[in-house]
Amino acid sequence: SRFPKNAWMIAACDLPFLTIKDLEKLLRERDPFKYGTCYIKKGRFGFEPMFAIYEPKFIFPLFQAMSRRELSLSRIISELPFKHIKVQEEDRSNFTNVNNPEEYESAKLKREKETKGKE
Repeated sequence: SRFPKNAWMIAACDLPFLTIKDLEKLLRERDPFKYGTCYIKKGRFGFEPMFAIYEPKFIFPLFQAMSRRELSLSRIISELPFKHIKVQEEDRSNFTNVNNPEEYESAKLKREKETKGKE
């Protein structure tokens, strides 16, 4: 409520492989006339709600959904006019979600193999 006219950008801490290129693209592709801008990994669903920009007007449908105990950001996004940025195949591993040290090490090894294959 302190900054009701400001958009919010969210970058989750469990997405450790996001790059500056991903951030720059999110900022460049932002559409302030929509409810927000987010990456989409596949099809119409597969939103990445934890790396997104939410416009100020998003607060109203968010509060409405929360009052109904609908807590899925992906579902809320799917029901509103959002700008979607398609994740390119070569960038998919940037959006790998990791939740513990073992997943991080596994994802890191996989990314290193993929990088070596591209050289």
